[in-house]
Formats: sequence, structure tokens, C-alpha cells
Amino acid sequence: LNARHIKTTEIRITYKGFPQNKKRIAHLTDLHLGPLYKKAFIQKIVTKLNEIKPDVIVITGDMADGTLTVKTDWLSPFDTLNVPILYITGNHEQIHGKAEMINAVEGTNIKHVGNDVVDIEGINFIGVDYEYNLRQRLNELKGSYLNNEGKPNVLLSHIPCMNADEIEVFGIFLFLAGH
Repeated sequence: LNARHIKTTEIRITYKGFPQNKKRIAHLTDLHLGPLYKKAFIQKIVTKLNEIKPDVIVITGDMADGTLTVKTDWLSPFDTLNVPILYITGNHEQIHGKAEMINAVEGTNIKHVGNDVVDIEGINFIGVDYEYNLRQRLNELKGSYLNNEGKPNVLLSHIPCMNADEIEVFGIFLFLAGH
């Protein structure tokens, strides 16, 4: 029911030491594409994204609802956007084929980040796919990406399973999660 009404909230955050030119990150999550929401729904989202003009788009899981295999064609409206689009999986992709969802994404300009780190204009986007242990992944990155002074780390995870004090220890500036 809530998916029928696309809502946006603008939050302004300042990162000390980062150049003051603004970076707009659009965070999408829990789209639950399936029997009810397909290509027309994505087109509505893309229309809204064109209004807010983000520099980067992140999708933090549950792009599929788990009942139908998402088709690449359903995602094609995203191809009209000329910005990086990063994606990590959620629990619903596990229900009905993570591999099929990743295959659908690979046919578009959406990048499945998985458990990698992607640098976009001086911001580290740290992906953690659903089935991977979040704390374990952050411990693996300690001493490399996570101690990079002056460069914000944005953590992408489907499950918001760590609080602010826990993630701050790892040098995470912003934690974007779904669920």
C-alpha cells in the first residue's frame, strides 16, 4: 500500500574536511518488484529522481519481492538516468533467486556492488550483500578503506543491524539501510 505513494525526504549532512560542493545521494530501498510493481512503477520512481537530480543513486536491497523473477525490461527506465546507480541485495532476493536478480541488473546501468567498495567522486560506497555478515565485512576493511582520512565512507546494507556508536568505530560516516 505504501509503495503506491512515492515519498521523499531531504536530509542535509556535512562531512568535515570534504569539499563543500554538494553531493546528492538518492536512497531507494524495498521496491519489491513483482506481480504488482513492474516497469510502470520504476518509471514513476525515475520521474521523481529526475525532479530531485541526484549525483548518485543507491538501492539497498529487496528490489524483488520474491514471487516473480524481475525482468531486465522492468528496470530499463533506470537506463535513462545519467548517474551512477549502486545496488546491494536484500533478503527477498534470497527467496527467489539472487542470481536471477543480479542477471537482470547486469542488463542495465545499475551496478551490483555486492561486497565491494566503489569510489565515486571521493566518496567510498561500501556494499554488503544481504547474506554477508556486516561486522565481519567491516573488520575485513579495517586499516584499508575505513581509515582513509578526509574521505567519507557510506555503508550500504539491507539490514540496519548496527547502531551509530558501533559503526562510528569503523569510520563510517553514513549508514544507508533498508528493511
